[in-house]
Amino acid sequence: MRTIKLLGRSSHNGFYRLIPTNKEYDEQEIPINKIALVYRVMGTMKAF
Repeated sequence: MRTIKLLGRSSHNGFYRLIPTNKEYDEQEIPINKIALVYRVMGTMKAF
């Protein structure tokens, strides 16, 4: 599963909460053992 979200704490032990920046999507909870890699976005580029 690949996704770009904010990572938050879950109320369930062994899970993380994925928080979308796009409010049209719901939050998700996924098991920690399903996460292969976590990246941190350091910046963005946009065309105007």
